[in-house]
This record gives sequence, structure tokens and C-alpha cells, in this order.
Amino acid sequence: MADSPKYTDNIYTVAKPRLDLMADATGGVETIRKEVHIEKFPAESDTWYKQRVRQAEYNNAVNETIDTAVGKLFRKSIKFDENTPQELIDWANDVDGSGTTLNEYAKQEMKHAIRDGLTYAFIDVPYVDGIETMTNAQKQALGINLTPRVSHVRFVDVINRYVDASGKLTKCTIVESVTRLKNGAEFEQETVKQYRVLYIEGGEVYQDVWEEYDSTTGDKLVKTALDGNGNEIKMQRITPSNNAGEKSIKLVEIPLVPLYTGKIAAHNAKPPLLNQAYTLFSWINTNSQYQRALQDTADPTLLAVGRQPDENGKYKPLITGTRTVIDVPEGGSAEWLELTGQSLPSFITKLERLEAELESYKTSIQAKDASVSTKQTSIENADKVSKLTNWAWNIEDYINGILKIVGAYMGVEYDVKAECNKDFDEYELSKENKEFLSQMEQRGQFPLKRMLMLLKRGEVIPDEWDIEEIMDELSSQPPA
Repeated sequence: MADSPKYTDNIYTVAKPRLDLMADATGGVETIRKEVHIEKFPAESDTWYKQRVRQAEYNNAVNETIDTAVGKLFRKSIKFDENTPQELIDWANDVDGSGTTLNEYAKQEMKHAIRDGLTYAFIDVPYVDGIETMTNAQKQALGINLTPRVSHVRFVDVINRYVDASGKLTKCTIVESVTRLKNGAEFEQETVKQYRVLYIEGGEVYQDVWEEYDSTTGDKLVKTALDGNGNEIKMQRITPSNNAGEKSIKLVEIPLVPLYTGKIAAHNAKPPLLNQAYTLFSWINTNSQYQRALQDTADPTLLAVGRQPDENGKYKPLITGTRTVIDVPEGGSAEWLELTGQSLPSFITKLERLEAELESYKTSIQAKDASVSTKQTSIENADKVSKLTNWAWNIEDYINGILKIVGAYMGVEYDVKAECNKDFDEYELSKENKEFLSQMEQRGQFPLKRMLMLLKRGEVIPDEWDIEEIMDELSSQPPA
């Protein structure tokens, strides 16, 4: 392909098949009923095979794992720092112009992140020179609508990227489908692909939007690309340029915030549930074969008796049926043959094993794992944290990254941190458990700090209580 915004890099090329597989694994019955996912028997006719594909059964295991993880991660809402600017707290009540809160938006995005390994938030608003020093009255007088809006960008929608040695994204292209009225039409619509190019140049950040263009242009900026058939197409920049005619929209920084669950490197990831997806399709295949075997054993098969000459030209009785050919001894006879179904137990055993594997992924995401990297070493057992804990930290980075860019657009400094829930167990302590803990603490057999942590997790004391502050307050009090 000639140099154009349509260029796809190696990260995209490697990730695309994995992301397609995950999309099918989580998409329901329609997405798994494809010949690419269902194996064909060597002697199976096309008619029988296509029927079996159309009848394949879906297993919701991957979606259930994702829902389990997201439910635990967002069991409690995102907690804002008390020093968070009020403008950002107000903005967090409607992040997309449709009334979606930041907490709900992050919850939905986490589903995409767990499915794909990486997803993005795109913060969209034009930059205005001098906005950092403008008062609200000046903004209103200029008619400037500076309410940033967040939209979802899938990992697979970023078709190329450039990352510097520090891991900073310096350029990328996002592909988008846009539906609009055709030129001059009142009702007829068309859907076109647009390519949003974000880049840093001269220490400043810009975005250009290109679309496919099928005719010769005059003075418009055009690049040549090739379509799927090898034919040339034109790429036209459609965003308005500045007075110099060189750049389009100026931005605060590249407004693309990543949310990782399967990070390989900066802006590159692998779906963390990919192995579960492969197991799922193994189950789908095995179950499809099992259902066919059940069908063969449930109904007797009528067999035709034929005669074929042997090597001496003599005829001997021969029975043919569904995947069956049987020689009949001289003087023998047969009218019906029922398959014994001896393979059914092996199918059942394999299905049970696969179902157990699929179920195990739900618990594995919360199990401590020494292979999971951690950014915090001060916590207990920092060398062994669960995937959920690590994902909770990634959600915090994601939320704070969004707020930082939104604050820059709004002229508000954001230098604090929001926190994500890391209490993944939902339970309440019984009266007996509370009394037992109290007795253990009074006897000096149970540390007070540990007891307070259990009481907080057990929904006995409020989430906003700071255990360290309580301990400091108790230690400063004179003994009774």
C-alpha cells in the first residue's frame, strides 16, 4: 500500500485475528455459527456439515467471566479525592453528552478491555488558543462550547501508531465509520470510512481527519492508497486547516487514554481470556460432534443391501448405511442396524473436562499470581497479586488520565488521584463474627488494624473511614 492514513502496522496485523476471535467468542449464537469455527468430518457431506454449523450451540462462559470480573471491580463506585475540582466532578456526571457517569462509562469500557486486552477513551473537543487563561465569561462571550466528550475507541480501530522510547504515543490513526446524508439528498444516506490522524509536531498536538475520495481533487491535500482489489483510491483531508493551510485542529495532547488488561508493551496488548476463548470453541466443536452422535444413536438407520462382485466375479451380500459398510456372511440377513453409541461416554468426558476448564477462569482472575506485575510494592504480598488487583490499578490510571486531559481542556488543573475499588468480596459479617473479632482483639490475639480492615470490608464501618487515621487517633489517646 502506498503511504497513506490507511497504513496498518505490525501490532494491528498480529492483534486483528485475536480480536476477531474474542468478538466471536462473546458475540452469541450468530457469531459462533461460522464454518471457520466448526470442524468438518472427513467424510461428512456439505449438506450435513452446513446443517450442523447452523445448529451449533453457544456457551456464554467467556461473557460470564468478563461480567464476574467487572462486577467485582465496580462493586463500589470510583472514589474521587476530596480536593478534586468541582468542575471535574460535575463533568463526571455526564461524560458523553448522554447522561452517562464516569463510573458507568469506565464500567462498560472495562468489559471491552477484558475482552480485547486494551481499549481507549477518546476525548474530543477542539482546542482554542489562550483557553487556559480565559474566564468563563470570556468563553461564553466567544460562544465557545468547551464541554469535552468521551467516546469509545476499540483496540482494533487503531490501525497504526508510533511510540517513542519513553512509551509516549506520538502519532496514531483511528478508523471510524460515519453515516451521513448523501450530497444533495434529503433522505438517502451513505456510510463512509474516516481516518482520524493524531500527531505531535513542533511540540504541539494536532488532529486531521481523512476520508476515501474517488475523484480528482484540486488544491485539497490528497494521498493515494489501494483498496482491497489493488485499485488506487484517494485519501482527502477534510478537517479545516489554519491560516497557513498546514495543520487542522490543535489539541492539548493526544487525547487517547489506554485501559490495559493484557499489556505487552506501550499501546500493545493480548486478550487475557484468549485461552478461555480457544477452550470455548473446543467445547463448541465437541458439543456439535456429540449432538450429531446422539442423533445417529437415537434413530435406527435403514440400510440398503447391495451386491458387488468379488475378485472372482461372484456377488456377496453388502450392507451400506450412514458412514457404515458391512459384509454379510453367506446366508445372513439384516433389515435395521442401530449404532451402539460406544463413543458417547468419551464425548461426555471431554465435555465435562472442557466445562470445568471454562469455569476455572472465573476464579483464576482473583487468585494471587506471582507472574502478574505490580506497580505497588508497599502492599502486603506485593510479589503475588491477583489480575483483578492489577486491573483495578489500571482503571485508576485510565480514570485519572481522562480527568487530566479533560481538566486541561477546561482550564482546570488536576493533580490528585481517583481510586478504584479493590475490595472484591461482597459479604456482611454476622453478629456472631463481630462478637468473636471483638473478643479476639480484647485478648490481644488479633491486631486491631486487621480487625478494622475486616469490619470495613464486611460493610460494618463506612468506606470513607481511613484505617490509618483511626489507628493514629487511637495511638495518640492516653490509656484509660
